[in-house]
Order: sequence, then C-alpha cells, then structure tokens
Amino acid sequence: QAILAPPSVSVMVKFSEVAGLPLLFFSIYVIRELWRYTQDADNWITRVIADERWEDKRYIGLLVFFALFVKIYRSAKTIRALEHVPSHDPAASVPVGKILGAWLGTVTGQPMEKKTRIMVKKDGVVDSESTLDHDRIVLFQATDSYSKVRFENGEYAATLDGDSCSGFGEHILLHGVAADGICIGDVWRVKGAWTGVELEVSAPHKPGAEVDDIHHSRLRGRGGIRDQSLRRGLAGWHCRVRQPGPLTVNDSFICVKRPNPSWSVCRAARVLYGAADSNGNATLREGADTAELRELASLCQLAASWRTVALHLLNQPNAAAGDAPAKEGKKD
Repeated sequence: QAILAPPSVSVMVKFSEVAGLPLLFFSIYVIRELWRYTQDADNWITRVIADERWEDKRYIGLLVFFALFVKIYRSAKTIRALEHVPSHDPAASVPVGKILGAWLGTVTGQPMEKKTRIMVKKDGVVDSESTLDHDRIVLFQATDSYSKVRFENGEYAATLDGDSCSGFGEHILLHGVAADGICIGDVWRVKGAWTGVELEVSAPHKPGAEVDDIHHSRLRGRGGIRDQSLRRGLAGWHCRVRQPGPLTVNDSFICVKRPNPSWSVCRAARVLYGAADSNGNATLREGADTAELRELASLCQLAASWRTVALHLLNQPNAAAGDAPAKEGKKD
C-alpha cells in the first residue's frame, strides 16, 4: 500500500535521519518521566480531564510528541527501503524523472483535461475512459521525445507543446528521462506526497491516426507525425500498475529495477514497427533476420498485445529462422 508522507513532514524526516542518538536519550527521558508520574499520581486521568494540573497536560503532550516522532522515524526508514536500489542493478544509474503534467480523458473522443493529480489502479485510471487493458493502464511521454519530434518537424512546433496539451494522449509527461532510457520491464516508484506507488513498463505506445489530425500534419500516413513517432519509438510508453495510488505534478519517478537493460522502448518499437506500412500496420521485410523479434516476443514483461503482433510476424512465410535463444528477464 502507498505510504502517506506529507511534504510538511519532510523536514522532520531529514532531522530524524541525523538525530538517532538524541532521539534515544529523549526516548529514555520521556519513558522515565511518564513512569514516575504514573507512580506518583492519584487518579491522574480524571485530573487531566478536569484540567486541574498543568503538569498533567505537559506529560500527555510529551507522550503525543514522542509517538509522532517515532511514527516519522519509522516512515523515513520505510521510504529509504522503498527507494533503495542495489548497486549491481542497472537501475542504479538511471536518471530520476519528474512529473511536469497530468491529463485525464473523461469523455471518449474529446480532448484530455489537464490535472494536477490522477489516481491509478490496477484496473485503470480513475475517471478515465482511455484505459486499453491491464498491461497498458498509464501512458507516459517524455519532454525529450517532444523536443526530438519538434526539431525534425518544424511545421508541427505550434501544437507539439507538451506543457499545454497531451499531444500523444499521454496521462503523464515526464522531464529528465528519455524514451531510449526507458526499458521494457522497468519498475518505477513514485517519490512525493505519496510513496509506494509502483509501475512497470510494458510496451511502447502505438499512436492512432488522430495524432496527425491533432497536429494538423501536412503528411498523412508515411512521413506523418504518427508514422515517425511510431517507427522511432517516440510516441510514449505504457505501464501496468503494480501498486496503486496518486500521480501528482512535481512528483519524482525513481527506477528501482531493470531486468532488460538492452530493450529500450525505442528499440522495441523499431524492431516491431520499424517497417510499418503507411497505415501503421507491422510488416516484415523480405528475408529479414527475426532474431531480435524472437527475443522481443519472449520478454515476459512485454504487453500481450505487442507479443501477439510479434508472434504473428514470426509465423509469416517470409520470416527467416531464428538462430539465437531469447534472453528473458525475471518477473516477480
């Protein structure tokens, strides 16, 4: 379950990290004073309620403060444990992402509404009709992808502004990470007002034809914004929800596990849709080597819809025989 850690507590959490020894002495003092007071007091609970002695209120205040401090200290330890990444895991070197924007699609076919927070569950985004399946609950996009598409397509610069619109239908816009630095099977955790929300990357995003309409693309089909972003893996990526909770603007995203470091969402998109036709359908070039395609299909964290397309291509008569066994990532 997600752990509530209000921003106002962050200063006390930091203090608790360096106050281990003083906390120990203070705890001993409070316990001793409370013990002495309960031994000497006569029907002290009644007198506290009647407010006959200020000392009674003082001791109760000490007790409440002590309980609060212990709670914060334990929360800080839990948060550190959630954020811990072993040094040997490739996730240890992954940059931290930051949420710049959140959007919610409440009515099918209508523009998505900008929010400061959305709630995600294992079966979908709350109050949203844009959920595809349990493997593709939340759609992410990176500011880096917007920059790359804008750089190569100046004509779309006016509408390709991730700060003001959900240009690819994404729920969350991230800064500080890039699509070629996000891998299939990555486990990401949220650090913010809530800690404990956990997501797993399942597949790149396959944009629909409406992307060309939204950005008033001069080219439709081959060469259009949808075609370029699909074949290069710049349309975003989907995540399944492992632990539900809110995603809030300015929250940080930390990668805590990376089982498939060689399979970025960009590479996955290029392998499956690099030869896509003008309608965005996956195709296989004549005599193409299918070793990468077989490896992609074998990733246990890959969304079922993408695996189905990969297996369909592998079953085509012009698919070359695979020559290397696939390397599967561990799934837990």
